[in-house]
Amino acid sequence: RSSRSVRAGRTGTAVDPITFAKQPQTILRVLSWIFSLVVFASIVNEGYVNLGSERLHCVFNRNSDACNYGVFVGLVGLLACSFFFLLDYKFSSISSVKDRKKAVMLEIGFSGEKKSNQTLQFTKTPCSQRGRSAAPAASRCPAAGPAAR
Repeated sequence: RSSRSVRAGRTGTAVDPITFAKQPQTILRVLSWIFSLVVFASIVNEGYVNLGSERLHCVFNRNSDACNYGVFVGLVGLLACSFFFLLDYKFSSISSVKDRKKAVMLEIGFSGEKKSNQTLQFTKTPCSQRGRSAAPAASRCPAAGPAAR
């Protein structure tokens, strides 16, 4: 049997910040954090307009659910990236194989849940709100408008 555990790192060792920063998963985690911050900040700052009334309207087809969903996804992404970044940093200090396995399964479960929710959200969207797209689910929608004739 191999003495290597989940993610094959040594347990109970101190983390070298330079080595940690050079890891591909760390670089991708930081990029994901930046992208989720951009999504969250751009919708919060520029996603609503005031069209001559006191009430703000979402720029996405005047559908407030679209802006609310975008803000929610951006905020959850930002918080999740922060949490999993810290978990990656502390991972080598976790000495129990069971705890390491739980950490990895938590990350896999979160990713799977997020992707399945996005897939279900897209497939439940009515054709009239999808617009024209090359996506497979959108191809089931009949073409509409003068350009389709």
